[in-house]
Amino acid sequence: MLKVLRLIFTFMLVLTAAGVNAQVTTSAISGKVTDEQNETVIGATIVAVHEPSGTQYGAITNVDGRYTIQGMRTGGPYKLTVSYVGYQSAVFTGIMLELGNTYTQNVKLHPSSELLDEVVVVADAKTQSGAATNFSANSIENTPTVDRNIYDIVKNSPLAMTCLLYTSPSPRDRQKSRMPSSA
Repeated sequence: MLKVLRLIFTFMLVLTAAGVNAQVTTSAISGKVTDEQNETVIGATIVAVHEPSGTQYGAITNVDGRYTIQGMRTGGPYKLTVSYVGYQSAVFTGIMLELGNTYTQNVKLHPSSELLDEVVVVADAKTQSGAATNFSANSIENTPTVDRNIYDIVKNSPLAMTCLLYTSPSPRDRQKSRMPSSA
């Protein structure tokens, strides 16, 4: 009886695993991008657009010139655009994706005859970055304090949290400890 139950349980597990495999609801596009000399193009931009909905998917080629876009809607049509600086963009239209399958689209890019203009970066220097509080000599002198402790001055900043763990005795306390006690 125990063997029969184990057999039934194993059979149910196999059917469940087959059912889980059938739950794939997306497709993918992959491929390799090369130039005219069959050298890989690293960092090329791939954009796939599902034309009926306008949904965009993107990827960048890796060091081998390969790309993969997963989790895409099935069907289509898709428009695939591959671009890289100094090369003409390659455009593929009418791509139809099948459920659970990966569509392979290898791309060969051709050099562009356009001349690239220079890029000029202009920026202004900032004198301060991040949160900061400045204390002038006047504000330090006019801060009320009992024993001229730095914590009394820092308390004026909303950015600081003072936690006094140990305080050294003030000069007045040191003088009291040196006085002979009257017994």
